[in-house]
Amino acid sequence: MMRKRATTNGSLLLSIILGVVAVALPLHATWIHILTEDFEKPWNQWPWATAGHSWGVYPGNLRWGIQARYYHVGFGTQSAWCFQTPGNTHDPNEDPYTPNFYTYMYWGPFDLSQAEAALAAFYIFNRTYGGDSLYWAASVNVGGQGLLLSGRHSGILSGFEERIMDFADLRNAQGDSVSLLGERYVYIYFLFRSNGDANVDMGGFVDDLVIAWDDGLVDLAVVRLTFLKPDSSAFARLPIYGDTVIAELRWATSGRRLLPPFHLIGTFDDATELDTLIDWAVGEEVYLSHYPAQVMSSGDHTYSFVFDPANEIEETYEDNNQLDSTFHVDEPNLPPEFTWIRPGLIADTADESYLLQWEVEDVDDNALLYIYYDTDTFDFNGYVIPGGVGISEDNGPDTLRWNVASFPNGQVLWPYARVDDPVNSIQLYARAPVFIQHGSEARPRKDPANLTFSLSQNFPNPFNEATTIRFSIAAAGPVTLRVCDLLGHEKCVLLNERLSPGAYSATLNAAGWASGLYLCTLTNSQGNLTRKMVLLK
Repeated sequence: MMRKRATTNGSLLLSIILGVVAVALPLHATWIHILTEDFEKPWNQWPWATAGHSWGVYPGNLRWGIQARYYHVGFGTQSAWCFQTPGNTHDPNEDPYTPNFYTYMYWGPFDLSQAEAALAAFYIFNRTYGGDSLYWAASVNVGGQGLLLSGRHSGILSGFEERIMDFADLRNAQGDSVSLLGERYVYIYFLFRSNGDANVDMGGFVDDLVIAWDDGLVDLAVVRLTFLKPDSSAFARLPIYGDTVIAELRWATSGRRLLPPFHLIGTFDDATELDTLIDWAVGEEVYLSHYPAQVMSSGDHTYSFVFDPANEIEETYEDNNQLDSTFHVDEPNLPPEFTWIRPGLIADTADESYLLQWEVEDVDDNALLYIYYDTDTFDFNGYVIPGGVGISEDNGPDTLRWNVASFPNGQVLWPYARVDDPVNSIQLYARAPVFIQHGSEARPRKDPANLTFSLSQNFPNPFNEATTIRFSIAAAGPVTLRVCDLLGHEKCVLLNERLSPGAYSATLNAAGWASGLYLCTLTNSQGNLTRKMVLLK
């Protein structure tokens, strides 16, 4: 599947020259840069020279120089300026200039013999009044001869403004259009001329000059690969085991026309599921192509995208048509398994201390356990139990003695565990609570010889959502503990299993129930016992 994300017009040409479209820029472009000048070298070494090119100035006294008071924000802290006294100062407030003064700076030579288009982009700033003017022009000559004018500005500017020079449309002294395309030696000029009045201003400024030419060919370039989820949002990480991944390729074109047909080939782990003939692409665009969804398995994986593998079209650059992305997916990390043994299925009572017991296994990692208690079974917002921090799953104990002597009589406490490994974290409440009962009667079990078939009144009563129900049986066998409303409609079954003789307790959680009177009934081979319970919210 393929769609066009962004359409552009001729303005992208300037954006590419100026380097503005940072994300969408291809690795290479059909526009070939000749010069990028931000005037940031040491001011007192001006004019600068590079291999085969140089800056020049005229005349030798008051002339173009470098200053740091005014500049185009974002690309540096200096700009070219007239007038400067050589070796004196680079502060525009200092050096005056005389009436009817003329000065220029130039750069070159550069070759436009293979160009089908050529542009210069730059910023100007003028701090003069009246007829003082800043000009920009080009020529095939050194020394200011045969200048072909591109533009001029007179008067004050409030800040730096952008200007474009088209080397295919310059003006001679008669006003005729002249092109320098095809010329082997070309120079760019910036000139300043003052009028005859005595006003002394600060002159003109030029900054961030870029010159580029187009060879008339087209170019394809891969830009970047993004991993998307099925909902089209991007992953913030590399894919992991089990992820469903859609690979999105961003690519760009250069050139000023419809591109000839070409193929795009996409593979995943050497399987080709994207083979598309593209006969609709135009230059100066950014496109998106998508590789079909893949479910990640463990191991090494590679996405590969190749444009024009058979060299069906002639490009400016042939080395930017392929993108390979290799990454590794680890085996799935299974979460820990944790089981509460004590408390078990039914509530226990405790006086001074209580022995918590569990089983835990983490096959991939050495998990760490944190044991807490809570007063309910919501949100895991309880308190850590002393000694229950960072217990090692590999070699730590599976029990913890819990001192409960400080809790008030009748308190209902729910233990819960948090188990962490490098990938997973789970939390689990015990299946039943611990009921605090201080004194001689606080025993989790009674001597069978002294047991009777009994159902105690729930505590607390009335209650708000949670209450504990204690009972005892004297004979082994099936036991059922259920709750109904006054009309006999069953609300829940708290217990339905075989029990040995002993004393037990169960917790009723009535969250979501209406306030009112409810009946709790205990049934076994010895008969039925019922207690009334009042729910108040």
